[in-house]
Amino acid sequence: MNIVSPSRRIVLFCICALLSCSLSSCGFGIWTRSLFGGKVNVKVTVAPNVNQDNPIQVEMLLVYDEALLKQILQLPAKEWFEKRDEIRKNYPDGAGYDSWRWEWIPNQAVGIQQVPLRASAIATIVFANYYVPGPHRIRVSPHENITITLLETGFTVDTE
Repeated sequence: MNIVSPSRRIVLFCICALLSCSLSSCGFGIWTRSLFGGKVNVKVTVAPNVNQDNPIQVEMLLVYDEALLKQILQLPAKEWFEKRDEIRKNYPDGAGYDSWRWEWIPNQAVGIQQVPLRASAIATIVFANYYVPGPHRIRVSPHENITITLLETGFTVDTE
């Protein structure tokens, strides 16, 4: 007869509970991306009157360097778009951050963008280059899928 000791039962129960919680929710994807990297899905909705009926530039950064993150968080979108080439020279070839640039027109249907993620990412920053003044910069967790909603004079970023 095979009898499992009470301490082994507790360990097995805890392992099963952790696995079922992890596998039954989106938390498992976030957890594995934070440990191993992977891909982040970026969904985008572009309003019919986005940026006062003009194309809009969007740039998403995955930041890996704490000092750079502090610097970037001080920049409104307008400054980011003016200084990004200079910053890229100081952090070449993905050292410090990776970025993806897009430009969309009003009411454009955008497919899901899959962005590669290194596990060492500490933040995701999204900039949108609106004509109206404002920071137009949002920081979110780097390991979660996101939805960017571009509106007439501003935008939102929701995590999933």
